[in-house]
Amino acid sequence: MRVTVPIEESDPDINRKVRELLPNAIIVRPELRGVEQRRSIRPAEGASPAEYYSAYHVHEHQVEPSADVVETFQQLHSDASGSES
Repeated sequence: MRVTVPIEESDPDINRKVRELLPNAIIVRPELRGVEQRRSIRPAEGASPAEYYSAYHVHEHQVEPSADVVETFQQLHSDASGSES
């Protein structure tokens, strides 16, 4: 049995909850209501880590990150990778 579950917000435990109610459910597909499905925006191949972070930020928050946030990301990435940029 395939089940489509309309939900208001993401629920990582939805499969277990549905299978408690419908033990024969094989495929559980959550469908967010009232939320436009966001497409993944990937930067071009060979993009810098900061460009990947910016794409992630836009995907999650629908706005470009501020210059301070990008600068902080670059510093943290540099510190973590042990490189000087």
